[in-house]
Amino acid sequence: MSDSDTTQNPAPADSAWATIQLAKPPAWLLDFFRDIERFFRLNPHYDIHAWQKLGSGRYHVLGFNHSNEQTLDLALSVTNYAQGVRIEYAS
Repeated sequence: MSDSDTTQNPAPADSAWATIQLAKPPAWLLDFFRDIERFFRLNPHYDIHAWQKLGSGRYHVLGFNHSNEQTLDLALSVTNYAQGVRIEYAS
């Protein structure tokens, strides 16, 4: 997420993001990570049992997080921006 995205769409205080250098062009990476299910399944600590698309940009995920030994029962809302993707978790 670029500085302009965070200015236009301020992140909540309990949010996080990372910036790293990768060997692929930014447009390729953005397209790759817009596949939110793939993004979550890349996490080696997650064992995804069910992935359900609820509607436009909304998902329900069931699984297990091996890093903290917690059950995953996530309601996600995904918003795409020109320079990134925002994933919000329902509380």
